[in-house]
Amino acid sequence: MDNINRKYEDLCAYYRIPLKILTVYDEELPISTFEENSETNTLILNKYKIDKSEFEYESEVAYKVSKILLPRLNAETERLIIRRFLPSDSKNFFQLLSDYEGCYMDCCNVFNAMDEDFNNLMRYFEKQEMRYVLVLKDSDEVIGTVVFLENNTRAVDTFEIGYSISPIYRRKGYAYEAISYLLNLIQDKLQIEMIIGRVLEENTPSANLLKKLGFKKEGIHHKATWHEMLGKPVDLVYYYRDRI
Repeated sequence: MDNINRKYEDLCAYYRIPLKILTVYDEELPISTFEENSETNTLILNKYKIDKSEFEYESEVAYKVSKILLPRLNAETERLIIRRFLPSDSKNFFQLLSDYEGCYMDCCNVFNAMDEDFNNLMRYFEKQEMRYVLVLKDSDEVIGTVVFLENNTRAVDTFEIGYSISPIYRRKGYAYEAISYLLNLIQDKLQIEMIIGRVLEENTPSANLLKKLGFKKEGIHHKATWHEMLGKPVDLVYYYRDRI
């Protein structure tokens, strides 16, 4: 199992997250334990409570490492820095949440002021461990967000994706650049089996983006969510992307 442990230690090291993975065999210990300190992080996997095959062991390691790496992610693409949301990002997010078209497509209300409701939402975003902001490398400007949420409606490890780009930066490939990078990390390297996305039927640009990213249309879920602007439940088209 050392080669598997080393593989995921190296992955975390690439993102400047120190991690040591140890394997024990003890019927008294839990399946895994995570210890965090200033110098390094230690993940202890209990082989006694994991299927003996290397496949099952690696699946368990990958899932546990995803819980460590993704909330601490700080990554770069050709044009973007992808990092976790910070309270200081709130002003930039007002541009997203005051845009009528974007809010309509996201089924949420438009904010006209950075009021208490807006601040409460920002505090909620801060708690989301996979709420990322997209920052332009050349100007340090926050231009969008991507979020992954754990979804327990499937029989395999599944995340649901959401995303939004500031109006003046849409149709420039930024969402594709960021999401394709994140999907490669989450599915190819961390072995999350399925990602699902859902869009309003009239949201053609978002549907086309999902298809370009390798998502397949699953079907329509009737009255899937409440649309804040319309004041009624609406249907959503679901898309899914299996791990290749």
